[in-house]
Formats: sequence, C-alpha cells, structure tokens
Amino acid sequence: MLAFMNAWPVLFDVLRPLDLSLTLQMTAAVLCLACTGRFVWLRVFTLAFFFAALITIALSAVLPTVGVWPHDGLTAAKLPHVLATVSPSRPVFHGLRDGSVRALVAVGSMGIITFPSLHAALAVIVIIALWPIPAAALG
Repeated sequence: MLAFMNAWPVLFDVLRPLDLSLTLQMTAAVLCLACTGRFVWLRVFTLAFFFAALITIALSAVLPTVGVWPHDGLTAAKLPHVLATVSPSRPVFHGLRDGSVRALVAVGSMGIITFPSLHAALAVIVIIALWPIPAAALG
C-alpha cells in the first residue's frame, strides 16, 4: 500500500487532508444530529464513541503496535512522497514494554497506536450516525 501511495503522490495529497479531518467530521456529526432533532441517533453516536474508545483502550493492553515504519525499517528516502509517521509516543511504547516507564499520566500524554484503531472505528461510527440525514450524504 505504501508503494502504491508513493507511486501516486497526487492521490496522497488528496487523501491526507481527509485523514486529518476526523475531529471536524465528528463535530459535524454531533451538530447535524442535534440540529435535525435526531437525539436518539445522537445518543447512540455518543455511546458508540465511548464504547469504541473503551474497547480500543482495553485491547491496546494486549495488542499494542509500534507501527509499520519502524517495524519494516522504512525511511523517507525509500518512500519520498509519503509522509513518514513519526510518533512521539514511541519512547513511551517501548518504555511500557521494557518496564522503564511505570506511570502513565494524563498531562502531556500521547496516543499509542493500537489494533483495532479507534480512528477506523470512528470513521464507521460517523458514517452510520449521518446515514439517516439525506443532506449529509450529499456533502
């Protein structure tokens, strides 16, 4: 997939902003559901978000991942058109695994990449939440 994205840099430039728009999409879902009076759907959306977050957090204890870039030894030189995913949480990830990090604090915390991905779950949840709104399907 990375080689494909590297071969099509314009596609990467188009898809990257979409990937970064999840917060905007979630906010739009809440506003669309609230403004159209779909309060039951809004409640379901909110609960689905919380349950997805809790499940992802619980599974991250068993299935943490460092990501494809360091795992496969990828560098920006090998894939010049795809932005390298550099995570500042990598030292915390390795510290948790080797025992050198013993305390997790909320202040300044970073996400740890996990499988399943909360981002992937939220993408599905947003689509389902906006499904009953015809104008959202057009936009």
